[in-house]
Amino acid sequence: MTAKIAIATAEPNMFETLRGHLLAAGVALEDLYDKPLMTPDQTSEWLIANETELLVLDARLPTDPSAVYDTRTTLGAKHVLNTVVLAQDPHTSVLVIAPSFGSCADLEEECRAAGNALILPMDALQLHRHRILRPFIAILTGHPDETNAIPGAFRVIEIEIHSAKVECRLGTGEDGSPMLRWNTISDLDDLKSAAQTYARDEMPLNNWLGQTRDIGTRLFKSFVVKAIGEHLFSQIEKSAGGLVGLSFRFVISDAGFYSVPFEASVRYLSEENGPFVLLYAPIVRRIPSFVRGRASERARIKPGAKLMFVRSQIGEHPDLKLDSAICDGKKFDKLGNIDTELKHVTELGAAGCFDLKIVNLSDAPPGEAAPYLLKQLDAFRPTILHYAGHAWSDGQQTATLVLPGLQPEQAVGLKLDRVAASDGLSTTTLVYLSACRGISKGCVQQLVMNGIPYALGFRWNVEDERAPQFAREFYDELHKTRSVCVAFRKACRASWESLNYDEESPIWLSPILLAQSTDWAARCQ
Repeated sequence: MTAKIAIATAEPNMFETLRGHLLAAGVALEDLYDKPLMTPDQTSEWLIANETELLVLDARLPTDPSAVYDTRTTLGAKHVLNTVVLAQDPHTSVLVIAPSFGSCADLEEECRAAGNALILPMDALQLHRHRILRPFIAILTGHPDETNAIPGAFRVIEIEIHSAKVECRLGTGEDGSPMLRWNTISDLDDLKSAAQTYARDEMPLNNWLGQTRDIGTRLFKSFVVKAIGEHLFSQIEKSAGGLVGLSFRFVISDAGFYSVPFEASVRYLSEENGPFVLLYAPIVRRIPSFVRGRASERARIKPGAKLMFVRSQIGEHPDLKLDSAICDGKKFDKLGNIDTELKHVTELGAAGCFDLKIVNLSDAPPGEAAPYLLKQLDAFRPTILHYAGHAWSDGQQTATLVLPGLQPEQAVGLKLDRVAASDGLSTTTLVYLSACRGISKGCVQQLVMNGIPYALGFRWNVEDERAPQFAREFYDELHKTRSVCVAFRKACRASWESLNYDEESPIWLSPILLAQSTDWAARCQ
């Protein structure tokens, strides 16, 4: 049957404004009732007489026909929600138009009780017009597809973090669709406290899981759930087919906030031990480009992509083999499972999944590992650069890759910014650093400045035996879906599922993904 949409307002100008926005959003003229419903009683009568799919309700609808339009009361709207919609027509969806964000908090409970009612602030509607109306209408009236998601509904949540404010945006993840500004938060006390706690890029020594969960949950409450609104967030999650259908992006303008653990329990009210967002939805961070950024590029990993695997094993030398080496006064032990990681990537290369080139730095002339690596990069120009070896970070400026040295007991450092600036990475899509603290705040900035669309590394030390498992899960999924975000999510979840208990290893919580491409969200499913 033809859908019917009506507008309930006593303001002629608002009726015309809402009518124009609905038509621009794709509502057919014949589906839209051409007169305003001016009181709760008139609205009730119309709903009883018609099969209504959507009621657009002015939050300031007067309770009496003779009453002056009062912008301070919501009694009329409450009457419609409580008496008309809930009691007489539970199948009618209601879109409540509020004057501004947060101005009708007293209607939230009625909307939550109705289940099929949402509040849309007029200032957001005036700013985005039909672009924001479409996903709201989809959420309220749409039907799930084969993935149990509602097409056209919000699928992407973006949080942009500045030094003094946090902006929340919503998007559908469809090609060419803009992110829509929703709300701004200025209370950053929890964020600053978390940044200070994790400033050293080191795993907390005591209760690392409990501390990370507590901090992450508080941040998620403040900058995602509360910023969006608890009821709207629950409807967005439902319309996406569940948490797995959502994508989260943190655009961090202040590098001091980069290491903050945003991966949190999304069951923010009733399930304190609920699932971590990281395991169910691809969380990525995006740092704004500074110099040679290619953020506008599409960055899908194509079949047969060129993958360079850099094997940097210290202690291997023609004259003598040792179990450790010294670099810049720091001792690094020989890596026990670096070849396990290489073995699986080699198998994928042999199967034609990738155009694989292995660069074994133990084959470089003694003391020449750094120029040897840079020369190989320039010659091969990989789509994916995978570095397996030691690294260390000063926690502030950059990271240093640890390469074989001139003597058996020596190792040499190669600053990551030298690698990032290499012409050999000018067309690289993904840099995967399988190294301890491979993506510290400083090295992330260096990668971004040189326009790498994707970078994957680890917040904390990676246990030798678990790094190959993560890499295997990641590349298997990357070969299947060509989506870095999906591969990242699946690898994190597989790493978690392999544990006997959450605290056994931080391998599932340590990975961090940096995404620069504009179309990352559209490819997350």
